[in-house]
Amino acid sequence: MGTLAPVRSNPGQTSHPHFSLAFPYAKHFPPEYCKIPHNKDSVYKDIERKVRKFNSIEVPKKLQAILPFTSKPKDRPKSKKPTTDRIPVIMDTDEKKRNAAIQQLKQIKHEKMRKEKIKRGLQKKAHEAQKAKTDLVTKKRQREDRRERYREEDKKQKRARR
Repeated sequence: MGTLAPVRSNPGQTSHPHFSLAFPYAKHFPPEYCKIPHNKDSVYKDIERKVRKFNSIEVPKKLQAILPFTSKPKDRPKSKKPTTDRIPVIMDTDEKKRNAAIQQLKQIKHEKMRKEKIKRGLQKKAHEAQKAKTDLVTKKRQREDRRERYREEDKKQKRARR
């Protein structure tokens, strides 16, 4: 008689702890290949939100008079940055001259830009006035053309009725 092979209760089951029935051919691969890949984007992260600062509520004076003292808005002094942190800058004569020259150049530039803006405004007004004139003439001409066309059509209809 021939030799008998051991009978398995569940075919495809392996004795290796890393493999399951879902991968019957997994025994041919080392365990590193069978691991589930880790995707960094799939990890849950804490959401960082900025703390929102809302403006103070303006309560009308009539309503303030009705409210009890604990509910009335209190005047809180605004905190100012201390001026002790500032260090006074003492400029020598060259720096003063340079700063004065830069300031004068900026002032000249701003004056020039202001004049250009005024000039552009005047040009725009003149252009709009010219455009209004041409639009008026165009509208008159179109109106006359329409009237002439309607007269011609009316004459043709009268002829057709006869």
